[in-house]
Amino acid sequence: MEQQSMWETIGEKAKTQFELMATRTEAGDATSELIVILAVSFILGFLFCYMQGKSKAQEDQM
Repeated sequence: MEQQSMWETIGEKAKTQFELMATRTEAGDATSELIVILAVSFILGFLFCYMQGKSKAQEDQM
């Protein structure tokens, strides 16, 4: 349940970022925004996988 609300929050933030990026694309200033969004997405994905692995390791120890 906690992870579902976390993913909903991440989804809303991503949607907002993509809407921002769409408006900036018209102005031609989206390259740096895209790089930042990709970097943040990569970091969030890594952290999520790390936490999943950590909780799985704790279950295996029990």
